[in-house]
This record gives sequence, structure tokens and C-alpha cells, in this order.
Amino acid sequence: MFKFAVKVGIAGGAVYYLADQGVWKDSKETTKLYEKINETLKPYMQEARAQIPIEIPELPSTNRVSYLTKQYWNQGVTATFRFLGDFPTYVSDWTSKGINAAKSNEEIKKFIDSFSSAPPPAAIAPQAPNEAAKPN
Repeated sequence: MFKFAVKVGIAGGAVYYLADQGVWKDSKETTKLYEKINETLKPYMQEARAQIPIEIPELPSTNRVSYLTKQYWNQGVTATFRFLGDFPTYVSDWTSKGINAAKSNEEIKKFIDSFSSAPPPAAIAPQAPNEAAKPN
């Protein structure tokens, strides 16, 4: 329970901090925040570049981030609707695979065969005519 409380606290604190900094406000506020973060990280990035032998790329410009965000959003929407359009085909394929897997299982085969090999129900004997129904 304590572990869960810590996770909720961290998540809640992160959301509160992001809202306080303006991430969830209009795009101008978010752009200002991004530029502020970019400027704050520049000295640390330069120091890291001096210490690490691999090349660390610069943070992208706000125009580039905006463009990429729109592109990825559109790709996500397109992929979602493509999946929804193909969903009946997926369900049909999954059903066929499930039925084939069930048929290949020996225990399930025996279970299904037990229904088809059961003796037929006893024939119902014809009832004697009702005495009251006979004409007098």
C-alpha cells in the first residue's frame, strides 16, 4: 500500500508541477516553457558533450516540435481508424485461429465427440387415445 501511495504522490506531484508551469495552458505558454527549459539545459548539455565521447544532439526548435507533434498525432489517428476499419477481419481471423487451436486439442476433441456419439434419445411411445375424446 505504501508503494502505491508513493507512486500516486509522484504522479500527482508531476501533474501539479506541469500544470503550474503552464504545460496544459494555451500553446503560447507551452512554447515559452519549452524555450525556458531549452535555455536552462544548454549549459548542462555543453558540459555533458565535453565529458561524453558521443555526439548529443541539440534539442529541437519549437517549430520543429510543433510540426512533429502534428505529424505524430495525425499518424496516430490514421492508424487508429485503420485498425477500427480492419477490426472485423481481425476478429474473424482470431476466431478461426481459436477454433482451429481448440479442434487440435485432443481433450476438446473428445469432449465435442462425446456429444455427437451419444445414443439418440428413446423414441416416445405413442399414447393411448383419450377415453373422453371418443364419440359415444
